[in-house]
Amino acid sequence: NMSGVNCCGSVDGGNGDVVDNHIYVGPGNTAPSATRAAVLGEFGGLGYKVPGHEWYPGGGFSYEDQPSIAALNNRFVGLLDAIRIGQLPAGLSASVYTEITDVENEANGLLTYDRQVVKVDTARVKAANQALIQASRNPAPPVNLPTGQNRSL
Repeated sequence: NMSGVNCCGSVDGGNGDVVDNHIYVGPGNTAPSATRAAVLGEFGGLGYKVPGHEWYPGGGFSYEDQPSIAALNNRFVGLLDAIRIGQLPAGLSASVYTEITDVENEANGLLTYDRQVVKVDTARVKAANQALIQASRNPAPPVNLPTGQNRSL
């Protein structure tokens, strides 16, 4: 399958071992099937522009602009918590936040384009990430594959 079954108007052909959804802002509802692991291949896109640290002053795309650093932190941690509480128990195997840093025409990173400003509370984000990692160590029950073998997704 292509990257992101719902990316760019594409439709999941049901092939491969992974169903990969790209959901902005997310986390959405990506569930495994009896034969395919579920991956949230892209989510996030939360934006906050820091004046003086942008590639294009006043510009920069994001899927959801945040009015303040506090709002960005609350929304980001809320997304991680939603994955931990709602998606992991449903069988989600992986998730990828977009993006770690601002890039030329996008202001949706956790660090500014010039890498001078960290836009999130690192201790709070670390705690949310560690909670998500810990929750992933208690995976959903294994699924029965058509071959009669069990494999934990």
